[in-house]
Amino acid sequence: MSWAENLRRVHMRRSESDYKFDFALNLLLTLLTCFLWGFVGWYRIVRRRDLHFTRSADFTASAVAALAERAYATGRRAQVESHLRSLDVISRDLRAQARERGALIWTLLGILTAKVSFLIMFYFLEEDYRRQEQTEIEFAGHLGEAMRILDLPCTYGAFQPVVRERSYALYLLLTIFTCGLFGFYWFYKVNYEENAHMDSHAMWESQVIGCLAGPQHGAPMPPYGPGQPPYAPAPPIPPAPYTPPAPYTPPPPTA
Repeated sequence: MSWAENLRRVHMRRSESDYKFDFALNLLLTLLTCFLWGFVGWYRIVRRRDLHFTRSADFTASAVAALAERAYATGRRAQVESHLRSLDVISRDLRAQARERGALIWTLLGILTAKVSFLIMFYFLEEDYRRQEQTEIEFAGHLGEAMRILDLPCTYGAFQPVVRERSYALYLLLTIFTCGLFGFYWFYKVNYEENAHMDSHAMWESQVIGCLAGPQHGAPMPPYGPGQPPYAPAPPIPPAPYTPPAPYTPPPPTA
């Protein structure tokens, strides 16, 4: 099996790892079950993070190998060798970021601390997704430059970050001062941005596959789950003015 085919297979695992989380439905179930369902929802949120980060690391590693495969086949590997080395370093960084947070452990801590530990996990979730997006922006820049050098006939746009930076201390104080009510809004914002992150990732991956594995692999994905619309590849993005990517500098590690 070629690396291009493996890239497609990793992309197809999206339905298992990048599922959407319906905040309104889970809030209703939480209220109807006297907040017991909240532990189930929290487990799924953290578990999704672990599965998504692992699959994303697999995807970028396969993309590097598929790019090297295309470069070798065209006899132009030497022209993209520096980008391949940078991409390999970034891919290893993404693999390190994919270390599991442990959904079951955090759910048990939430039970033992009456959900107080969830406020701590909010911080880790936001920082993890923000760091991954920053790293993937660097990855996408080097990948796009390498594909430009190889003259691959495809449309490729940069990865679009969606997770915003916010003041954790401020949100924590507002949650405490409102006796936890602001925490529902906080959870809504975190979940909304994570859902948007999955969509942004899907569109970027579809473009990568179209370039490295051929347009036939850009077929629509199966639905995320019952009642949710199927994913469709992103529309073509007009080419932006060329700007060479800066040398990669890994983001500072989080706890």
